[in-house]
Amino acid sequence: MPALLRTILVLCILAAATLLQAASMPRPNVQVEVIARGLETPWAIAFSPDGRIFFTERPGRIRVIKNGALEKDPWMQIDVHERGEAGLLGLAVDPDFQRNRFLYAAHTYRDGNGKLKNRLVRLREDASTGKGILDKVLLDNVVGANNHDGGRVKFGPDGKLYWTTGDAQTTRFAQNLSSLNGKILRLNSDGTIPSDNPFPQVSRLFVRPPQSSGLGLAAGQRPALRDRAWAERFSGLLPR
Repeated sequence: MPALLRTILVLCILAAATLLQAASMPRPNVQVEVIARGLETPWAIAFSPDGRIFFTERPGRIRVIKNGALEKDPWMQIDVHERGEAGLLGLAVDPDFQRNRFLYAAHTYRDGNGKLKNRLVRLREDASTGKGILDKVLLDNVVGANNHDGGRVKFGPDGKLYWTTGDAQTTRFAQNLSSLNGKILRLNSDGTIPSDNPFPQVSRLFVRPPQSSGLGLAAGQRPALRDRAWAERFSGLLPR
């Protein structure tokens, strides 16, 4: 039997075995329930320890679902540039939210010269109003564009804050350490740079438009280029 035919046969057998194994696995009991309607480009979602669901709408609103119902008024409105893939993007709740009331968000805006930029901000819930206010700009002046702004914001098991930035439709940025575009940035929650980063601010290089992310670090691990920190482009994993 020719080598090519044998290879094809082996691949077919492996594929059939995989399908049979998948078919024999119990199907998860997943129930889908609609809890909010009429939203405008919802982008990121985060859960607070008090049971509320926070989420962003790309035109600049942070909304809240409480006790299963969407609150009418936004928790906060942020002035953003919303076009294409740009606007109000990632959102994360501080692990110590019960004490400090901090949330973190990334968004696109136009600077005084009309140039598109991205920034990472820390927000705080005002105790008297229950609404969000700006607490601190953690990182600013990251080049923006109408597309490829990345924007996912997450806390890792190591307690550090991660922000994925897109290449702003300029692919060379991702391979340039002097640019913060096309990277996974790792910060302390106050915006300072952890001393154990593999590069200043940067946890991972060569990321094109990371719009979702997952962190596969064990608690206490320091991320490096070999660690299981990855960025995804929609449903496909980028090569590590």
